Amino acid sequence: MRPTTARLLDAMRELGLTDYEARVYLALHESHPANGNQISQRSGVPSAKVYASLHRLLGRGLVTLIDSRPVTYVPLPIDEFLGAREARFRTLAAMIRRDLRPAGGRTWREMLWHLEGYDLLLDRARRIIADARRELYLSAWRDQVVDLQETLHRAVRRGVHVAAMVFDAPDLEVGYTVHHVMLRTVYERHGDQMLLAADETAGLLMDRSRGTWYGVWTSNPAVLRTIRNYIRHDIYANKLYYRFADLLHATYGPELELLLDVTADRVFPTAPPPPTVAAAQAVRSGSAVRRVRGGITRSKTKPGGGRAMVSAPGDSDPRGKGGR
Repeated sequence: MRPTTARLLDAMRELGLTDYEARVYLALHESHPANGNQISQRSGVPSAKVYASLHRLLGRGLVTLIDSRPVTYVPLPIDEFLGAREARFRTLAAMIRRDLRPAGGRTWREMLWHLEGYDLLLDRARRIIADARRELYLSAWRDQVVDLQETLHRAVRRGVHVAAMVFDAPDLEVGYTVHHVMLRTVYERHGDQMLLAADETAGLLMDRSRGTWYGVWTSNPAVLRTIRNYIRHDIYANKLYYRFADLLHATYGPELELLLDVTADRVFPTAPPPPTVAAAQAVRSGSAVRRVRGGITRSKTKPGGGRAMVSAPGDSDPRGKGGR
C-alpha cells in the first residue's frame, strides 16, 4: 500500500468510515463508474463485504448507483463529501460548547499532556502556532516543516517573530531560519524530533521511538523556558559553526566527534591553539623580548628542579647587579 493511500485511509476512518467503507470509497474515487466485482478487485475488500459497504455508503449519501446491467456505482465528489462533514462537525461543536458547562475547579494546563501519533501531534502543533501572538521557536526536520509550512507562514504574516532551526531542508525557510549543519552525528542524535514553543503560553516536544511518534504539550513555564533556551543555543552554535567551520573541524575532527565528548575537553594534536591562548602567548613572548633588551634578567628551571638566574648581556655577576 502506498504511503499516501495509507494516510488517506487513516483520514477517512477519522471521519467515521469503517476500513472497508473507506477502501470502497477510495477505489470508486480512483475509477468510476464501477460494479461490485471491479470495486472488490481494486479495493482489496472481499466480494461478500463490498455490497454491504456500498449499501452503508448509499445510506450515508456518499455514493450513488447507476441503474444499468450490471449495476454500477459512482462516488459523491470529494468536495461535497468534506463540505458536508465540516458542516456537521461545526454544528456538533457549537452544540457541545453551548450545552456542556465548564468544569469546576482548576484548569490543569500546566501539566504535561501526553499524546501519541504523528497526525495528533501535528494537529496540536498547528493549534499552538495559530494561537501565537508575539514569538515562536521551532526546531524541526523537513517533513514537519513541510506539514506545518502553511500555518507557519500565516503566523509570520500576522506579525509573529519566528526563529526556526531546520534540519535537512536547505531549501525551506520560515521566518528567521538557521539550517543545522548536517553531519553523521546530527542524524544519530537528533533524527525524528521536533520542539516548539509559542510566547509563554504553550510548548510541544515530539519524538519517534521504535516507529511510533510520542510527545507532550504543556503550558508549564519551566518546560517552555527550557525549549526556548535549547533552540536559542542550537541557533547560537550553528551561527558560530558557519563562521568558524574550518577551525572547528581542524580542532575536533571531520564529524566534530571530539566536541561531542561532554566529559572532557579533547582536541586533535595538530589543532591550533584557541585565539585567546595564542594572543596570550604572543603577549608573553613580546614582553620577554622587551625585558631582555632592557637589561632585566630572566629565570629558567634547572635540570634538578631549582631556579637558575640568567643574566642579560653585559652583566658580570650571574646573580645580576646588586649581588645577593
